[in-house]
Amino acid sequence: MKIYKVGGCVRDKLLGIKSLDNDYVVVGATHEDMLKLKFKPVGKDFPVYLHPITKEEYALARLEKKTNPGHTGFSFIASKNVSLEDDLKRRDITINAIAEDEAGNLIDPFGGINDLNKKLIRHISDAFIEDPLRVFRVARFAARFNFIIAKETLDLMKKIVNNNELTSISKDRIWLECYKVIATTKSLRFFKILYDIKALKYITPELNFLFSNSNLTEQLSKALSFAIIDQLTISEKFSIIFYYMWISLPKEKTTDIKKIIMDTGLDKKTKDLILLLCTVYFQISKFNNLKTLQVFTLIKKIDYMRKTERYNSLFKIIKIFAICDNLNYIKNNIQLLQNIIKQVSNINYAKLAKKYPTQISSEVKNSIIKIIDHTLKNNS
Repeated sequence: MKIYKVGGCVRDKLLGIKSLDNDYVVVGATHEDMLKLKFKPVGKDFPVYLHPITKEEYALARLEKKTNPGHTGFSFIASKNVSLEDDLKRRDITINAIAEDEAGNLIDPFGGINDLNKKLIRHISDAFIEDPLRVFRVARFAARFNFIIAKETLDLMKKIVNNNELTSISKDRIWLECYKVIATTKSLRFFKILYDIKALKYITPELNFLFSNSNLTEQLSKALSFAIIDQLTISEKFSIIFYYMWISLPKEKTTDIKKIIMDTGLDKKTKDLILLLCTVYFQISKFNNLKTLQVFTLIKKIDYMRKTERYNSLFKIIKIFAICDNLNYIKNNIQLLQNIIKQVSNINYAKLAKKYPTQISSEVKNSIIKIIDHTLKNNS
């Protein structure tokens, strides 16, 4: 039995990046051998085990055979006769097919170290096309590390797209790749690569309008740079991307924004934030022209009292838009609106309910309108 570190942890170490997880491959062992050593089996369809102490994952060296369409349509063969090189060969790209033995020696049968030095993403074999998910994985790695994709690998990615094989991947699995990449600092490149190979429609077709508009893409890139500096959340970054997508749409499609967002694989919190941003940003940008009742409606939509986290996210994003476009008047609008919302939140609702038990709704509205009217007049 021989044990090797493999995959991302070896790659990240060579790149000087701290890896969160270690993965190991075990050569020359059987299922029974692993059980005798108290490893706990966790793989339903393939031989993966948890170390009895560290709980890290150890997998038996294995071969794979394509049996059905899609990225899960494989059968696996694990035996003592499967070599380390056999196991590494079934992986997707060379930089993920480097192993390290227990003495720290590197085993690199497919030139992954050389490709790391060249900042190159390159597939290992033509079996690459058997797993359509690799289109998204390669785009994600290229974006994360800012590496170039080898022409021959890009050609295989295009072939997978042209053969409509991406339809076999579930929406949830595709969106998992999106969530992984949005946490990096180069997420925009992921979407640009997919646009170039005509795979963006499998995320959201309407994103094609955005990435065909170089001016908006450039503005988006600037906004995401500030989002990274300000350490915005994944939900907030997605909201920025989909806001720019919304303003890139033809007029006849802008009314479909709710349906477009609901059809994505985004989580509910992110969908809610995007829809609010698309609904209220124009009003906030034109705040000085709003009438009292329009401001009242705007405050109701923002719903600060019940959705404080969403409120904070909304204004973080809008402040970034103001900085990107050097729009000082929007900063002033934000300050004025937040001042009104702060006063509204300080209303003694319990006292109003006690004083006007049968008219509480109208009295609350009157109190808010008075605050809005007074603040707008003082600001004019």
